[in-house]
Parts: sequence; C-alpha cells; structure tokens
Amino acid sequence: MPIPATWTKEDLEEVVQDTVARAVVIFERDALRAGRWRTDGGASLATYFIGTCLFAFAEVYRRRFNSWRRQQAMETAVARESGQGDLPDVADTVVEHETVMAFLASTSPDPRLRLVIYLHYEGHTHAEIAATLADGTTARAVEAMLYRYRKQLAQEGRERRDDR
Repeated sequence: MPIPATWTKEDLEEVVQDTVARAVVIFERDALRAGRWRTDGGASLATYFIGTCLFAFAEVYRRRFNSWRRQQAMETAVARESGQGDLPDVADTVVEHETVMAFLASTSPDPRLRLVIYLHYEGHTHAEIAATLADGTTARAVEAMLYRYRKQLAQEGRERRDDR
C-alpha cells in the first residue's frame, strides 16, 4: 500500500503520532506488565520498543489507508450520483452523525458498546475496533458483542410485534 499522493504532511505526522501512541500502549501491556521483555532476552529495551513501533505502524497505517480508501470511494459515489464533483454537504454529514449517535444512545446505555457499534457502522473491521478499544478486547470479542447486540434488537422487535 503506497502512501496516497493526496496525504498532507499533517496526515503523515498523524500516522507517526498514532503509531507511537499505539506502540506505547502495546509496549506497556506486553513488555512491561506481561513481562515479555527481559534483560537477558537479547534485545535492549529501546530495541524492543522500536520493534513494537514497527508492528504498531503496520496496524495504524493499514487502518488509516483503509479509512482513506473508503472516503475516496464514498466521494466518488456521491460525485457520480450527483453528476458533479462536489463533496457531500458538511451539514448533512453532521446531522447524519448526530442522528446515529442519538439512536445509539437510545438503544444502549453502555458507552463502550455504543463506540463498537459506531465504529462498525463506519466500516471498521472487528480487529480495527478491538485495536481502537485498546483494552485487551479481541476481534472475536467485538464480533460477539455485535452478535449479542443484533440478537437483542431482533428480540426487541419481536416483542414489539407481539404487543400489537
């Protein structure tokens, strides 16, 4: 995946900052708390951290590139449908976002679940959502959360139909 030509210096700086931030979380969790780095393990603490940064970079870059690609596809589809090259109206985007957030607030009191649902709605993979949570949640656990949520919605829908 090459760096998109449309990315600015600020976009690249964000990738770097997100990489280091993600690496610090992983490093603290794996190397320090879980004890995967040891003084007799062959790598210095700095070398171990740089390796963690490399793995974090792959994850951060892939997530950002996929997000950029989805955005490009959306803009292309919108331009094709409207017959113009215009971007979607910012007000429409904000209203859509607020509508989704209000709906999520009404369906789940759990802010963590609302975040998972929102990220899923935005098109993120289970692995990307788990990485965003950064609390040890696995992609499989995210999948299970979404499954239970859909099951709950289906049950509530059946109960509403039965009440009629």
